[in-house]
Amino acid sequence: MTGIGRRALMTPILVMLFRRGAGAGGRTDLLFASVTKAFGAAMHGRHGTIDWLVVRRLALGSCRRRD
Repeated sequence: MTGIGRRALMTPILVMLFRRGAGAGGRTDLLFASVTKAFGAAMHGRHGTIDWLVVRRLALGSCRRRD
């Protein structure tokens, strides 16, 4: 439930059932995802299951300038 499909479920639930605006659904989703993913990354780091070469390559690829 933390993937990209979660927002497709969570925003309508917040809007229709809890009478919140669509922006609140997006903010709630981002907050939840950032907390859970940071916790997961910390646990993987603690257990030594992170391949730092892959992390570096992904970071460099996302920072590459595109014209």
